[in-house]
Order: sequence, then C-alpha cells, then structure tokens
Amino acid sequence: MPKQRPPIPLPPLSVTALTSVQKMEDYARSALAGCDSGMSYNRVKAMRILRTCVVEVVNRQLEYYRSLQNYDLHWVQEIVDTTVDSALGLVHAMYFDHSGARKELFATLADHLEQLKNSKMLGPLTQIENRETANNFGRQLQALLDECRLTAEEAAEVIDISPRSVYRHLAGEARPHKRHLAAYEQAFSKRLQKPVRIEIVRETSGKRHENVNRHINVNKMTEKRRDSI
Repeated sequence: MPKQRPPIPLPPLSVTALTSVQKMEDYARSALAGCDSGMSYNRVKAMRILRTCVVEVVNRQLEYYRSLQNYDLHWVQEIVDTTVDSALGLVHAMYFDHSGARKELFATLADHLEQLKNSKMLGPLTQIENRETANNFGRQLQALLDECRLTAEEAAEVIDISPRSVYRHLAGEARPHKRHLAAYEQAFSKRLQKPVRIEIVRETSGKRHENVNRHINVNKMTEKRRDSI
C-alpha cells in the first residue's frame, strides 16, 4: 500500500494578506477597548466583536491561500486554530472566561466554514481556473484602458498599485484582489462618467467540489478541537 504524502506545511501569508489581517485585528482591538467602561466590562459586546473578527480574519486568509497552486485543505484547521488564539489574545483573561469564549468562537467558525463548504467557496482555485479568470479580466481591463485612453502606468497611479501589477493583470498572469477590482471599477466609472462593472468569470468543475467534500468535515474538525480544550 503506497504511503500517504504528508500534508504541505501552511506557508506564511503574503505581505498584502498579512496587512489585511492585521488591519482587522487592529480594528477589533480598538473596538474591544470601548467595552471597558472603567466600572464594568460589556462581555456581550466583546463576544460580538470577536465573532466578527474571527470570521473576517479567516476569510482574508482563505482568499489568499485558495489562490495558491499548492492549496491544501488541511490548512483550514491550522488557520482556524491560530485565528481563534490570536483573537483571544486581544482580550485580557480577567474580563471573561477564555475557555468559554474559545468554544463559542470555534462554534462560530464551524458554522461559517460549513456555509462556505456548501457554497463551494472552501476548495482551491485551480491553476487552470486562475489562468482563465485572469485572462478574462485582462481582456476586459485592456478594453477599458483603451476606452479611457489610459496607459497601464496612468491606471496604476489612479488606483494606487504598482505598474507591474497592472501589467500582470493585463497579461493574465494574476487575478485581481477584490479591493483592486473595486478600485478599477471606481476609477473607470469616474473616468467614463457611467457605472462600470467588471465581470470575473470562474469556471468550476464537479471534481473540484467533490474533493472539497471528501477532505473537509467541519463538524469533526471542530469537535476534535473542542474535546482538547
């Protein structure tokens, strides 16, 4: 019987993805400070902030990791664990029971990941899918640049990204991040004085979704973690 290949270790986030995660955690830290009145601590409000924080942080990490060619579904467990640990580190243990909060945060993420799995948003973006999506975007981007009479360098300055990123988008070498897509749409809408929407077409396959369901069982994943608490 052939040996199973060991899981690929979770790689570090890109600087851009890490910055996005840190911005969310900084927001949560600031919001949590408002839970302390000096006389009492609003635990209900704090949990609401933490639950939103962990969902957003997991989403931002998955958005990056799913774009990698070697994306491994086994990474999801580590992403969840480290996200919850990091979120709890934002609140001093004197304010409320970390053990109970940990269980609630894991339950929140279990529900969220189940929704992602059901909507086919937990699996990898395959290399072919990435390339097709990037090519589709590149064609639309070039047409809009022509219509606006803009060069790649001018577009980069307007939306505040590097010219190299614009050239990669045009060449179909990279898919745009959501914020870049929104920036492109806003810039082109202002330039053309009409609403501009850039459609990102993603081809999916039954095999890809089958792989997601075979490898991920959110309930078992979180139950195992809860038992260890």
